[in-house]
Amino acid sequence: MEDLEKSLQEYREEYSSIQAINRLSSLLIEEISNISVKDSDANRHKLNMEIRDLEEALDKVENRELSGWNPEQNQ
Repeated sequence: MEDLEKSLQEYREEYSSIQAINRLSSLLIEEISNISVKDSDANRHKLNMEIRDLEEALDKVENRELSGWNPEQNQ
C-alpha cells in the first residue's frame, strides 16, 4: 500500500492532483470492470454495495467542495 501511496504522490507532484484523480478514476473503473461476479449473487451484492458506498462518498465530497458553485457562471 505504501508503494501505491508513494507512486500517487510522485504522480501528483509531476502532474497535478486533478490529473492524479483522473488517472485513479480510470484505473478504478478498469479494476471494477475486470471483477468477475458471475459466480454468485453474493459477489454481485458485494460489488454493488462497494459501488454504492463509493458513489455516496463521492457525493459527500462533491457537496462539501462544490456547494454554491455554478458551472454555468464559469463558462
